[in-house]
Amino acid sequence: MSAVQEFQQDFGVMGAVVAGAYQVFELLTRFNVLDQKLSRKLVHMTTGPLFMPSWPLFSSSSASRYICSLVPLANAVRLLILGLGLRTNEGVVKSMSRDGDAKELLRGPLYYVAVLFVSTVCFWRDSPVE
Repeated sequence: MSAVQEFQQDFGVMGAVVAGAYQVFELLTRFNVLDQKLSRKLVHMTTGPLFMPSWPLFSSSSASRYICSLVPLANAVRLLILGLGLRTNEGVVKSMSRDGDAKELLRGPLYYVAVLFVSTVCFWRDSPVE
């Protein structure tokens, strides 16, 4: 596979993962399919376990770990924008906060995506447990 094809594959997978991560729980909460409390718990329980299985979809390029790490980095930027009040999105805030306060996104949820970012860069396809 050429470098261009690897690049296209990696950015395509990254785009799909970001789109999925941004939309699923927000939509379920917005349309009252899930209770806010249940949605929040599901976001916390499934974000990492659903993100890491996407790693094999990325190419074997040396740059793929960094392209993949853009997924939690994009989420961190989104949480900062919402948590600082630069933009509002009731669906995201409801799906990730206890009390519906956007400032909550600057604590636990932001720390969580920071850990996902560091884990991606440091442990890309290598288990720290082995």
